[in-house]
Order: sequence, then C-alpha cells, then structure tokens
Amino acid sequence: MSGSIFIGFWWGTWIVATFLLHKRNKYRFPLALLSLVLLILYPYKIQLTPLSIQLPAIILLIIGYIYIVSLSLTQRLFMMISILIMITGYSGFLLMSLFDPVWVIIDYHLMSAILIFIIAQLLFPKNLFSHLVCSILGTVQGEIVYGVILTKWGFSYNACSGDYLDICSIYFLFTLTWFFIQHISSYLSMKSSVEKQKHG
Repeated sequence: MSGSIFIGFWWGTWIVATFLLHKRNKYRFPLALLSLVLLILYPYKIQLTPLSIQLPAIILLIIGYIYIVSLSLTQRLFMMISILIMITGYSGFLLMSLFDPVWVIIDYHLMSAILIFIIAQLLFPKNLFSHLVCSILGTVQGEIVYGVILTKWGFSYNACSGDYLDICSIYFLFTLTWFFIQHISSYLSMKSSVEKQKHG
C-alpha cells in the first residue's frame, strides 16, 4: 500500500523517541513531535494550482529552510547549489522512468532512494543534517518541477504522494544506517588507537 513504509518508519521513530531515548536527549521531544505531526497530516494535501502536494512534504520543506537560515553565507550558497543538483537529478530520474521505464531494473522505490542517497553522499559525505536537508528540499522541489511538467501535458499529479514519502523513508533508513556504521567504525578506530598508545 502506498505510504505504508512512511507510516511504519515514523511510527517506529515515535516509539524510539518516546520510550527508548533518554529523557535528557535534546532530540527526544523534537523527534517525537515531528513524528506525530507527520503521521497526523499524512492523509491531507493542499491544492496549489496546477498540482496538489501532500502536507507532510510541506512540513519537511519548512524545517529544511529553517535549517538553512542557521547556516553561514558560504554554507547557504553551497547548500543552494547542492539542492539545484538534487532537483535536477531527481526530476530527471522521474522523467526518464516515465519515458523509458524498462531501465528501472529494480524496485522503483528502492532505486529512487539509492539515487537520492548517492547524490547526497557525494555532496555531504560527513554532515548528517545537511545530507538530509539537501535530499528533502531537492526531492520535494523536484517533485513539484516534475508535476508542473506533467500538468503542461494535460496530466494531473499529486506531488509528494505516498509513493514519494515511502521513497524518503527508505532513504532515511539508508542514510541513518550509513552514518551509524561510520560513527561506530570511527569510535572503534579511535579506541584501538588509544589502546595502542597505552601499550606503546
């Protein structure tokens, strides 16, 4: 069912944030609140002529731009360029899969999530928040660009629908897993280095 991965991911995030994270963890309340808001707003969309957009995507878009405001001027410029790259890559992928779906050799959701992850990883290999923000802002706006192109051809399009939100959730899982593995690897490497210095 379209949107089931999205619902499962954010429901799991709410459970982790509410029951597993320490009460003093600064991310506990924001994560729990964001999860609930996205789950509540999931069935709703707004009509922005000539297309409609799911409300959870609007919330993520707002959060992303709030994050950009906190960056320095140089970081903002790089982020904007990165978002343009993501918009081009993602909307281009959607158009190519529309014109010639044969080359989408694996599950569409999985392939889209892998593409988003690869582009973001090339742009922000070490910064998790920038990685996520670039991907969300780029793909949401890529969906809008794709929707506008379709409406020019006489088709209706629901931007950031359940399928898109599923793709985002798979991407989130990829990214969080990748950064977790990097963190563990870095920690073990540092621990090994300290032990070697002690014995040396």
